Amino acid sequence: MLWTGILIAVFSQITGINSIMYYAPMIFAKTGIGINNALLQTIAVGGVNLVFTFVAIRYIDKFGRKPLLIGGTVGMAVSLTVLAVSFYLEKFGGFVVLIFILIYIASFAASLGPVTWVLIAEIYPNKLRSEAMSVAVVFLWASTFLVSLTFPYILSTFGGDTAFMMFAVMCIIYLVIILRKVPETKGRSLEELERILIKD
Repeated sequence: MLWTGILIAVFSQITGINSIMYYAPMIFAKTGIGINNALLQTIAVGGVNLVFTFVAIRYIDKFGRKPLLIGGTVGMAVSLTVLAVSFYLEKFGGFVVLIFILIYIASFAASLGPVTWVLIAEIYPNKLRSEAMSVAVVFLWASTFLVSLTFPYILSTFGGDTAFMMFAVMCIIYLVIILRKVPETKGRSLEELERILIKD
């Protein structure tokens, strides 16, 4: 379960969220819009992130952790693929890039964003929780650092199509991991989860 927690933590970041959050003005500027419009669109990104985080809080115990992760990851993969194709074809007309970045942000905020923290708190046995969570969180922030450090280089050197397709591939890999490795913890006490997961 230690490795499962690490994978949950790492894939929450290498699917690109902080690269898009940190460098949204740079991404929008690549589409040829003015810097003022880029800043306004970045504000929209932050607003959508806030609103859909509350959606996750509202439904995490109703639908469960795993369904939210699956739905969010699919939404992220689809929007990233559309963004990659848009950059590849240089089709930036209308609000295509903005709309699919907002769909990506909404998908993340309603799933991976909050669910990651809930899961890595629930899947470890009580006697090891603090140590195991610490390891997972170190991997999470190390992944954030590496992805945020390399994204501007990838974007400027290879273009938005390559950058977004890389993140889309990470989403697809993560979807397989969710389906095969991530347990559902909804409606179970920490003690019950400990018995089930240690037995598995």
